[in-house]
Amino acid sequence: MRYLDEAETLSRRTNAATSHEAAHQLVRSGQQDSLCVLIFSAIYARGQFGGTSGEIADELGLPHEKVWRRCSDLEKFGKVRRNGATRKYVGTNRHQKVLVAVREKKQRELFA
Repeated sequence: MRYLDEAETLSRRTNAATSHEAAHQLVRSGQQDSLCVLIFSAIYARGQFGGTSGEIADELGLPHEKVWRRCSDLEKFGKVRRNGATRKYVGTNRHQKVLVAVREKKQRELFA
């Protein structure tokens, strides 16, 4: 699965060179793809109840910042969508948007 072919889309043009280097490494290592598949699977398993990035991070034992960034990638590529609801995340005591998987007939496209 290759969501992003360009590491530049992971960092802003105005970011420091170290951010651009980190983005390239994330893409080259395959870690971005692996995280996207893992996070998508967790959201998909929750059905229409969906999950917030904080809930998914806790469920998977991952840092929240890694999960919300990959959730943004999944949303950009049409694999998840916001369902209009929010839930309070206990980790921050703030409301977060709920994401649900976009149910396609051919979910295998995710892994293409």
